[in-house]
Amino acid sequence: MGLNYSFKLYTQREHIPQMLNAVAGIARQVEKPNLSVTLDDGSQILLPFLSGFQTEPLSIPKGIGELSFGDTSLVFPLNDDALYNYRYGIELPVGLEPAVTKINGLQYRAVGTIYLSLRTGNQYAEFCFEAAISDMSRLFHESSSIQSTFQKCLTQANGLFGIIDLESDEYRILGDINRIVTLELDEYYIEEEDSLLIDIDRWTEALLKEIPS
Repeated sequence: MGLNYSFKLYTQREHIPQMLNAVAGIARQVEKPNLSVTLDDGSQILLPFLSGFQTEPLSIPKGIGELSFGDTSLVFPLNDDALYNYRYGIELPVGLEPAVTKINGLQYRAVGTIYLSLRTGNQYAEFCFEAAISDMSRLFHESSSIQSTFQKCLTQANGLFGIIDLESDEYRILGDINRIVTLELDEYYIEEEDSLLIDIDRWTEALLKEIPS
């Protein structure tokens, strides 16, 4: 089996709209935002994502729940070797440069597909960005550009904290990559309408106890 590393950003539930806007701000831009999401207060936000590769309107789950956004491509400043040399599992011919996007005169590199999921509780929410392949997992772990970009999303959205999930119940703290937290996720699963979901409120509280403020 390959690697399935992921970034996970945590926020208060009421800050979900700010986090969605922050993530949309680093998404590869489309001609027209095409996914409508209804928020807790009944208002709607348009996003440049797909959900399950569809574009039907969605609603933030009430209480414990999960939304999955497929085909998500995000852009990151092209300022470290890991991102520059990333090949999405293929070797480019010698001399061929990676495709870049210029935004306000600066170079960015698109990375995708990244599997984006929103997991909600009554108090907290988790935004999970999962690598599609092993090479992308290694990139997540090595690229300071990607890590700092997700840290900026947290700041913009008044988020709580972020982690890099290295599988095997081992998590590195975003912003303090050398600090490792070990927790058993299996203890936080619950059954909800014939589905196995993470109790995000309990899980977030457990992580908060392990992460210095």
